Amino acid sequence: MHYFLKKFPAVFCVLWRMRHFTGICQDFNKMSKEGKKYSDIKKHIDKKYNPAEFPKDMQRREATMFYDTIIPQIDQPCVTIHDSVIVQSGKKCNVPEIIKQAFLEKFQIKVRVSCENWY
Repeated sequence: MHYFLKKFPAVFCVLWRMRHFTGICQDFNKMSKEGKKYSDIKKHIDKKYNPAEFPKDMQRREATMFYDTIIPQIDQPCVTIHDSVIVQSGKKCNVPEIIKQAFLEKFQIKVRVSCENWY
């Protein structure tokens, strides 16, 4: 867990705020202290929390934020591709600031946003 926190602090911040993740950590720690084998702990967590749904949930949360919060604030046509927002070149736009503010308000985390020109 400490390695994950060090490598991906923003993602860890979102995860920690989710009760689902907190429950997994608490169960894991409790069962570890009880001397349960890792395979038994994994079976328990898979059955109780269904971690396979986690990536889908994260994608759903991000997509909802983009379509409900970020896209309506961009004052020009745009397209989303994976983790990118593409807007017309040459028009003044504050997309990075909009994205940063949305993540801060929704998840209470600061994100880095970079801009590139595509030709």
